[in-house]
Amino acid sequence: MASVSLNEWISKKIKEGEISYLDYSDLSDLRMIDKESGVKRANWVYGRAKLALKVLINNPTINEDNMNKLLIELNNLMKVNFHPCINTFFGITKEPSSNNYMMALQYANQGNLRDYLKRNFRLLQWAGKIKMALDIARGLKCLHARNIVHRDLHAKNILIHKNRLMIADLGLSKQLTVEITSTSYVEPQFFTVANY
Repeated sequence: MASVSLNEWISKKIKEGEISYLDYSDLSDLRMIDKESGVKRANWVYGRAKLALKVLINNPTINEDNMNKLLIELNNLMKVNFHPCINTFFGITKEPSSNNYMMALQYANQGNLRDYLKRNFRLLQWAGKIKMALDIARGLKCLHARNIVHRDLHAKNILIHKNRLMIADLGLSKQLTVEITSTSYVEPQFFTVANY
């Protein structure tokens, strides 16, 4: 997969109908919501939805590792795009001014779990906490059923939209292709005592 450029791969997937293409002119009210990552919020006229637009770096000097992470994220999003507890991937658009491709994702109107808990933890009842845990578990179950391991799951990669938690940022996820086996039990003294 690394031998093909990001632009070539995206163009091919759009032509094959595997990725939907959203016309940039169908987006309005674009606002930067995270300067560090370059994520913008936009209204999608056609879909009547708010989107988060995540820039896919269109840089000829992008290193192979970062390109592979982007390709992995797109591939994994396409495999689990139907699940309500995983951030919805609507397709790809291209920003005319920069010529960068952008992923169009479900906008999370309540932000990420980390910030949400900072603001609302004292207000949460047990029923709400249990629902949150179940949303995360359902999203993980979907990923694992498709042999995808997230590998970077934390509160900032869990988004909240209309009180539903969604797992996001599948860039470090990995498709399991090898069998995982348990390590034999080793007594803790083995690691601390030289002549054990």
